[in-house]
Amino acid sequence: MSFKASHQNVKEIVNHNLCVGCGLCSVVCTGSVITMVWQARRTWQPEIDEDGCTHCGRCLKVCPHSPQCIAEYASAAQAQGVRFGLPQDGTYFIAYDKDVSKRIRSSSGGVTSALLEQLLSSGTVDGVLASLPIEGTVGEPHFQMKIFRTVEDLDRGRSSHYHPLSYDKVLNELIEEDGSFAVVGVPCVLRGLVRLSSEVQKKIKYKICLVCGKSATGAFIDCLVEKEGVRRDVPWRINLRDKVGIPNTNEFNNLIELPDRVIRKNRFLTAYTDMWRNYFFAQECCFYCPDFYGVDADISVKDAWGRLSKDPLGSSLVIVNNSEIEDHLLRLENDGRLFLDACDSDEVFNSQTITPIFKHEKVRDRLVWKKIIKQELDGKYSSLGWKRRWLSRDSHEFWRLWSLMKLSEFFYFRFGKVPIHQMILFMSPLQSKWLRLRKFFTFKPKSRL
Repeated sequence: MSFKASHQNVKEIVNHNLCVGCGLCSVVCTGSVITMVWQARRTWQPEIDEDGCTHCGRCLKVCPHSPQCIAEYASAAQAQGVRFGLPQDGTYFIAYDKDVSKRIRSSSGGVTSALLEQLLSSGTVDGVLASLPIEGTVGEPHFQMKIFRTVEDLDRGRSSHYHPLSYDKVLNELIEEDGSFAVVGVPCVLRGLVRLSSEVQKKIKYKICLVCGKSATGAFIDCLVEKEGVRRDVPWRINLRDKVGIPNTNEFNNLIELPDRVIRKNRFLTAYTDMWRNYFFAQECCFYCPDFYGVDADISVKDAWGRLSKDPLGSSLVIVNNSEIEDHLLRLENDGRLFLDACDSDEVFNSQTITPIFKHEKVRDRLVWKKIIKQELDGKYSSLGWKRRWLSRDSHEFWRLWSLMKLSEFFYFRFGKVPIHQMILFMSPLQSKWLRLRKFFTFKPKSRL
């Protein structure tokens, strides 16, 4: 029996750890029986009143991580290859905000904020749905979705927000209003937005994607902050991509703002890099998401790594799939507000090759280990062949990262501490372990005078 036939609400999405907490299921629920709740594991999750549920299936149809949706996008990614989401007829730019005071407070080049300001100030949209940092203690949300209606208000939402976000309240607010809006989100959120009713989609004039490799629960920043000695009862704000005093884009700071002091440390001197690269506190559904660039977006914006990362103020790489958005970017350039240099898809792809390969190609050896997704793939998409490759290096890497995700949660919520380096060393590939042991036991003879 297929997933669709046996389950008619998102309870099973949650039970199979496929929920990202976007809240779109709550938006489309006509019976109002789905409520988004902040969970103890530091993410949003739908709670369903089973007695009131009519099992209409609307929540499943809009869910961006349902087995049907994942299978559809995964098959497209496998067919197109690692450049899935980089269209041949797309327009590509290297860009950044020329206002240094704004650019330094942005995660990359400040292009997303500049474009949103242009859309608002020109009256093209009546509001922007994006996230805002908020103050809170360990265990509480530290970012929330908001409808920005002024340029001044929008400016407070700059920089990167690595945190679960639920769109239910802002989308319900949008539904009750007249006008048009721009929505900012990661690829999976946009994947769900295109499945909303036509009436709602008419109000969403532009979909703006923040290119995304993965998301993490709020426990990621909680653990990071606690490792810097912050007590659980002290409120704080966080900026994971602070640029003050950095020599290049790669050397960004983690900035923790406390009531009485500020902690600003290079990300290589905190636990950030080791935890992020090894999927500590990752959302499990992100392992199965096959979309890096945001194929459903009108414009996708990503950090410019590689050769463009030498500038400490940062630059953005832009993928444009909408002529109206391109016109707005050109207008910003003509007004002297935006640096804009045309490039091609190679520039975008080569700036960060590992992640699109992981998301679009290597996802094959992760999907097949999730039974509920494999059943869908073996049905409608069986011609592509979805056998489990037990000895595949990609399968081995998946289970290594999956184990680190689970272990990080176990240690943090059970003991309040995470032995990061010990876990990484223990779960490293056997070859890496052997090289470390070999180096450790290599006899080094004393030099003779």
